[in-house]
Amino acid sequence: MRRGNYWHWPGYVIIKVKGRRLERFINAAAHAGVVLRHVERLTADMLVTRVSAAGFRRLRRLAGRQEWRMTILKRVGLPFFLHKLARRKALIAGGLLALAIIYVLSSMVWFVEVKGALTVPGERLLAVAAQHGLYPGAWKRAFSSGEVERELLLTFDNLSWAYVETRGTLAVIHVAEKVFPDPELTLPGDIVALYDGMIVEIFVLRGIPVVAKGDTVRAGEVLISGLLPPQHPLHAEKIAKGEPPYLRAEGVVRALVWHEGRAEAALTERSEEPTGRRHRQIRLTVGSRDFFLGGTPEFTDYKQKVKRWQPSLGRFTLPLVLSITWSEEIKLHRQPVDEQTAYRLAEAAAWEQVQARLQPGAELQCPPKIEVERLSVGDIEVLQVKIMVEAIENIRSFQPHVTAAAAGADYYRPALGSLTGKMPIPGP
Repeated sequence: MRRGNYWHWPGYVIIKVKGRRLERFINAAAHAGVVLRHVERLTADMLVTRVSAAGFRRLRRLAGRQEWRMTILKRVGLPFFLHKLARRKALIAGGLLALAIIYVLSSMVWFVEVKGALTVPGERLLAVAAQHGLYPGAWKRAFSSGEVERELLLTFDNLSWAYVETRGTLAVIHVAEKVFPDPELTLPGDIVALYDGMIVEIFVLRGIPVVAKGDTVRAGEVLISGLLPPQHPLHAEKIAKGEPPYLRAEGVVRALVWHEGRAEAALTERSEEPTGRRHRQIRLTVGSRDFFLGGTPEFTDYKQKVKRWQPSLGRFTLPLVLSITWSEEIKLHRQPVDEQTAYRLAEAAAWEQVQARLQPGAELQCPPKIEVERLSVGDIEVLQVKIMVEAIENIRSFQPHVTAAAAGADYYRPALGSLTGKMPIPGP
């Protein structure tokens, strides 16, 4: 600790000394063992210095026997501060009261938050916590974090973990919910064709194959069935458990498919330019009768904007409608578009359609076939581009089973009829 800081604890005074032969004053102070700090001589007969409170009392006795006059300019340090504070009893009482209030308020919980809740409403979690002592305004010692955590887990079955954290006057309830398997991933069902195509490869992981390599299938046709026939080992086991004889079919079915994308691009670009001419028509409808103010616009090409008002009295709507139609004349400009530019635009749009239908991992079998045709749509000539591709891709699509009550007993008979002579593939 620096000596300058140490002097604040016992206290010191800044004094002004006036008189002749101030050198003798400094020597006398040193002889008496009084330390003078920061001595500054202002004039020949005046200096300013700092001295400890005890040293000042000794200097006062020395100055009394000589012609030196000492004046205290400032008192610094803890003793002087406490002496001054002792005369302000109201300030001391207010400070102690403030400290007591701060201590009391910091011993309570004023804010409660919930973090981690996804499906469980936070209000319900806070309500259960409040029933066991954790709520805004509760004393920290009045509730047990472990008890609140235990009650939350007992009350909400889908919570796997709960933890109460206290940060000052804030209590945070951290929870983690149980992760349940997606029902869509466990539902029984079939693998059906996503597109029309010709089967080139079928690999069954679970279920019974309905088609074979070389078969032609239509979109929506069953490829791998999840319905267990009576001769299947799992059929009797599921029936004994009271479960329907279904499982979730899984597998990969690759087929040769054909995709087509078709798009058009205009060979004429049309733009509009307002001429500045406007026309207003007011229409008043009373019941089934219409009254007009202003005729129809005399423009050939124009845009319209309609505003409509209908007054009402409470819930009752009056049979009165006021409409104002603004018509703005425009001038149409037609500019030809380069055929190569139109072709690139149409080709890109057609390819986008094809790529949207291709499944991940699709393999193109030959260069795409592109057809270009000029068409007239109204008074606009367009360039149409059609792209056709052949690809081998996985056409599997999962289709959940409907219940026997909803579909009827004969729902899967057509599929089962084609299973003659085929070995069922066991499922887990």
